[in-house]
Amino acid sequence: MLYAYKLNNGAHFRLISDVVDTAEKTPIIKTKLNVSFTALKKALKNEDEALKLSTKNLKTDQIKVAHAARTRLYSSIKKSIENYAKLSDTAAPAGILKQALIDYAIKMSAQRDEVSGMLGNLISDFQNKYAKEISTLGLDIMVANLDKANKEVIELMHDRTVDSTAHPKGALKTAREATDAAFLDFVETLNAHIKLEGDAAYAEFVEYLNAVKSLTR
Repeated sequence: MLYAYKLNNGAHFRLISDVVDTAEKTPIIKTKLNVSFTALKKALKNEDEALKLSTKNLKTDQIKVAHAARTRLYSSIKKSIENYAKLSDTAAPAGILKQALIDYAIKMSAQRDEVSGMLGNLISDFQNKYAKEISTLGLDIMVANLDKANKEVIELMHDRTVDSTAHPKGALKTAREATDAAFLDFVETLNAHIKLEGDAAYAEFVEYLNAVKSLTR
């Protein structure tokens, strides 16, 4: 039996994958051990899916990028309003928007869920309650882009949560154990065939398994 339990998750998957690939190229294995071999391949596929989802979720990086984008947009809008507030021609509308910013007191370093909610409310005010002021200062496009960036973060965070919920903690451990059980059944079935038919037809594959086994000791 392989000492696969000693391997980390990635190495374990690669090892069993190599065994499956070699078995695929051995006609007698696919013919005589079809049931146990098919079960092993199915278990390995499940392990592969669990392994991919257990590694760092790519959406985490996407969320960081989207959050950075909305932070820059928010800072730009805030800075523009502050600058307009210093000019006599735009001081009045800018003053109204500046007060809205003060009232919301959004900290972009806060929890992203909190930031998303606060930004969503502020953007709604900018697009409705303060639409005239925003338009007067020519900030419509910037606000629309902030809205888009904020919604992107919300959507990505939702998708990441769905992924996590669909694959509960311990899913990889369970999948790996299932692969080990399927592999053990595959080897026991192989040994049974060798006992009944002799080892000549299986010699090359058995030699390969023994070589792999020695690498895992």
